[in-house]
Amino acid sequence: MEIEIKFNETFEAPMGSPRPRFSTKGRYAHTYMPTKYTEHKKYLQNQMPKLNLENALKIELEFYFSRRL
Repeated sequence: MEIEIKFNETFEAPMGSPRPRFSTKGRYAHTYMPTKYTEHKKYLQNQMPKLNLENALKIELEFYFSRRL
């Protein structure tokens, strides 16, 4: 099976996973991921087919980046 991920104007290229962010409210700490990253992750997840796998899955990824001059 071959799956091709499509990008658009909003999500132009693959994005690395940033570190979690922290905030405090009173005495409590709150951990969250940046909104731009979570939206990018949801966009990619929506393109993936729903597979009911019973065995291990091997994935090979190839990324092609255009060089801006």
